[in-house]
Amino acid sequence: MTATDTHRAIEAVWRIESARLIAGLTRITGDVGLAEDLAQDALVAALERWPESGVPDNPGAWLMTTAKRRAIDGFRRGRLLERKHAELGHELVARQESPEFSAFSGFELVEQRKAFVSFTGPVRKADDRIIGRLFAIRDVTEEREADRLRSELVATVSHELRTPLSSILGYAELMVTHDDDPAAIRRYAQTVHRQAQRLTDLINDFLDLQRIEEGAFNL
Repeated sequence: MTATDTHRAIEAVWRIESARLIAGLTRITGDVGLAEDLAQDALVAALERWPESGVPDNPGAWLMTTAKRRAIDGFRRGRLLERKHAELGHELVARQESPEFSAFSGFELVEQRKAFVSFTGPVRKADDRIIGRLFAIRDVTEEREADRLRSELVATVSHELRTPLSSILGYAELMVTHDDDPAAIRRYAQTVHRQAQRLTDLINDFLDLQRIEEGAFNL
């Protein structure tokens, strides 16, 4: 059987078996969406393996077995993840109950568009005895917004700088490869000059923005 014949056989099997396969997997998992994903995974496995191994005698059972194995693997990973989360939760609770516990954390008030960082740690006397606990919260909304604007600026500047640089490189290459045409060389040189001037203006604007941000720019 050729690869084309195998793919046609897989399509026919899928048309016949897919509804039954998904229904059976839904009964096992209790989740139609998950059952559809598992069935698709089994179909992908068939597309990968059957062209080499041939179509099995009972293709519907093969698809169901493959999907069940994927489901079992997923359940095992889910249980392992839950166990890890539980272990981390117990460890965090134990640490928080310790007088030595200290930590930084951050949180946001989405509706108010506010961001904060918090710190907690033990307060000690000069002899290192713990006499209390410090809780501190700081509003970092402006710093976060400045970081966001800075990132957007860097992305914009990078894009704007790349455009004239690409033109300069392209026309410089043309000047090298067409050195027998003085008129073309002149046109290319003019373009390179314009793009270089544009690049210079962009860099100057960027430097001015930096000076404005640092408070060192005189209007």
